[in-house]
Amino acid sequence: MDEKDFLIHQLYIASQSTRIKKKRFRSKIITPIIYTDFAFLFLYQEDYFLIVIFLVVAVL
Repeated sequence: MDEKDFLIHQLYIASQSTRIKKKRFRSKIITPIIYTDFAFLFLYQEDYFLIVIFLVVAVL
């Protein structure tokens, strides 16, 4: 068993772990919400350039 096989095994175990799946799901949901919140904050400050930047990052 070499280093490549060990890495493949670790990646497989991580992909099947429910804890890691939940963590990945939360980060996919919470991160765009935070960026959208920042965009609304800049909406009140009328900084349209930053609004566009944060909304684009939230979508990506």
